[in-house]
Amino acid sequence: MGLFNIFKKKDCEICGKEVGMFGYKKLEDGEICKDCVKLLSPWFEERRHSTVAEIKAQLAYRARNAEELKNFHPTIVYGDSHRRMFVEERDGVPYRFCIANGEDYLDENADLVLVENIEEIIIDIQDNAHELLLHEEEKDEDGNIIQEEEYYDPPRYDYSYEFKATLLLKNIPWFDAMDIQLNRENPELFEVGDMGDADDAAAYARANPNEAFSEKFLKYKTWCDEIEALTKPGAAAPVQEAAKPKFCPGCGAPYEGGKFCQSCGSKL
Repeated sequence: MGLFNIFKKKDCEICGKEVGMFGYKKLEDGEICKDCVKLLSPWFEERRHSTVAEIKAQLAYRARNAEELKNFHPTIVYGDSHRRMFVEERDGVPYRFCIANGEDYLDENADLVLVENIEEIIIDIQDNAHELLLHEEEKDEDGNIIQEEEYYDPPRYDYSYEFKATLLLKNIPWFDAMDIQLNRENPELFEVGDMGDADDAAAYARANPNEAFSEKFLKYKTWCDEIEALTKPGAAAPVQEAAKPKFCPGCGAPYEGGKFCQSCGSKL
């Protein structure tokens, strides 16, 4: 009987569809079919420890998110790797964003997040060093070594760089972080001695702006700087309307609201 129950079909607690043992995933207090799992946020990692009620609440949020995306009009795009970060500005100020796997954020139903819900942004520019050979090892026809491999003295390296941003979030019940690698190709800098960290590479790129490395590196570095600036004081604050006068400057009557003085008609 116990073995029979293992293979018994079960109903998805979300949509009610009957599924076999390989067609569902476990929840804290029930099962969910794989089709419903696909509707959850891609940043959500607590499915196994979530209740049916919590999953239904998230799917309701995801449906609202899909509708809100229709009114999302990004003005800035970061990234040329498999992920893109889309940012919508209002009055020239970053207001909300989403990160999608590709360019079709609508089809993916990418989660919209207000910039004010960013708690911290961590920029990570990784440099990967590879020591260069002066001479490679050579062998004759019989396999005997006739030239030992030899490295430069002092050592020389080439470096490749990866540009990543991690966004730590607040006030979002379904996930608390997003991340993106910004570059598809790693900018490569060759034969530069023992210089290789991001600050040195940036200085080199600015001093040698015509090199192919410099153009790529500075593009990704600029993206990192702009993403990091999203959390700077005032960066996400809406443009404040100028304070209205307490009294009309034309006739001195008390200000009672509106765009014009109710006594003399002067514009306030």
